[in-house]
Amino acid sequence: MYRCEAISSSIKECEANDKIQAVILKSACPMTFCSGLDLLEMAPHPDPDRLDKFWASLQQGFLDLYGSRLATIAVIEGHGK
Repeated sequence: MYRCEAISSSIKECEANDKIQAVILKSACPMTFCSGLDLLEMAPHPDPDRLDKFWASLQQGFLDLYGSRLATIAVIEGHGK
């Protein structure tokens, strides 16, 4: 499963619960938040079929975030030290 698929799935789960009004996006890696495309996602396996699935999941993730009724908050951490 691509990260974008996990985000889409989580958003749909949250939207199904009427008590949830917002989502917070935070990196699972301490001190890291990527606000752009993870280019290394495709580096180990430059397969055209995998690329199509990756792009489709990325676009669906954007659509799910954009079209969500939920308020979206991004926790942006960085190197800092």
